[in-house]
Amino acid sequence: MISIITPTYNRAYILGTLYESLKQQTSDAFEWIIIDDGSADETEALVNKWKTEEKRRHSKTKNSLSKQKTPQPLTL
Repeated sequence: MISIITPTYNRAYILGTLYESLKQQTSDAFEWIIIDDGSADETEALVNKWKTEEKRRHSKTKNSLSKQKTPQPLTL
């Protein structure tokens, strides 16, 4: 199994393209981990919509990089 890690901040407009690409893969031996650094756009709503379709993890923190905190993952 491989892990695909996608750090994001206000990228809801493009995450759907990656999601559709991952769904087209011939192997499902991967996990997609999205690290959301406190997005203010529709990223969280979009990922929540996908939760019913796929088992993935989404982590949302508020300015974790600037405060040197480790994001806490949410299991999807």
